[in-house]
Amino acid sequence: MKILILVFLPLLVFVGTLIGALAATGNLNQEAFQKMMGKEVVKEEKGEEKKVTADNMGALAEQLKQREAALAAKEKEIAENETRLEARKKSLDQQTTELKTLMQQIDGNLAQAEQDRQAKIKAQALSVAAMDAESAAKALESLPTQDAAAILLDVKDKQRGEILNTMTPEKAASILKALQDVPRPAPPKTGAAEKAPAPKVGA
Repeated sequence: MKILILVFLPLLVFVGTLIGALAATGNLNQEAFQKMMGKEVVKEEKGEEKKVTADNMGALAEQLKQREAALAAKEKEIAENETRLEARKKSLDQQTTELKTLMQQIDGNLAQAEQDRQAKIKAQALSVAAMDAESAAKALESLPTQDAAAILLDVKDKQRGEILNTMTPEKAASILKALQDVPRPAPPKTGAAEKAPAPKVGA
């Protein structure tokens, strides 16, 4: 026991002297005490841990910035695509409107052409009706079969038969066949519709 006292007594005296010196100089604080007690390594470990945490936070912040930039770029791309789609839609709508207008013009032109054709056929039918059968037959034989049939359709049945009888049998037969395919004019809406007489060939 005396030996232990003799061993530790100088150490305690030294520590007491050191503490007194630090207190006298104003350097006695937690940091100095930790250094004296061998805790400096712990402080370095905490500082290293703080450094690692700061680095992680910086990396996370950088990743967040990159994701925000990527999201902004994606949103911009989507907005540009929507703008292009809207422009294409407007262009398609305009083309559709123009096509409808063109179709209406074509329909109108076709209807006018048909009216002009019918008027021309009626005028030719009047001319044929004013001729004798032989002259009318020669005039009709020079026309296409469909046109000749359409003209004869507007001629009275008796006169039509006389004209067909004056033609060659081949031409008369082809015109008679074409007469079956010529569309008949629609009957008047007022009153009962009359049955259209069948074409006759005179004796």
